[in-house]
Amino acid sequence: MSINSLKYATIILSYNAVLDALDLLKDKPPPHPKALIKCDNITADTWTRKIATSSATGKCLNRLFCSLLINQSLGLNSAFLPGRENIVADNISRLKSSLTSLNALLQKHPFLASYRRYHPPHELCSKIYNCLTNNSEALPGPLRTKGHFTHANATI
Repeated sequence: MSINSLKYATIILSYNAVLDALDLLKDKPPPHPKALIKCDNITADTWTRKIATSSATGKCLNRLFCSLLINQSLGLNSAFLPGRENIVADNISRLKSSLTSLNALLQKHPFLASYRRYHPPHELCSKIYNCLTNNSEALPGPLRTKGHFTHANATI
């Protein structure tokens, strides 16, 4: 399992989170919305725009992502974000599963306290896991399952 595949998996999960967030809007979204997802991995960023050619795991994730994109009104743009500018995401990814770590993170980045936390759907997580571990070929489409958000004051 490569870092490229893991970063690409976060792009897929982020896109699904934006779809779920759009569903929560009280007002109607713009007619042709686009999500901009930034990633600090050039390969993963490239895979969002064109097919992975040499990685079996990347190809599996491409098929999964395409099944998620089918019939969605939400477009996608991606951009490379240099790692030195991706400080908050790096701090979140290094978070240990404890209240002490969460409190330290919130002290370092207080604006995160107002953010909602996204819980991706189990079916999507399972399919991503299968791609990352088995390069599974069996991916039914179209795929669209909903996750949910919790308020920032919820515990880990």
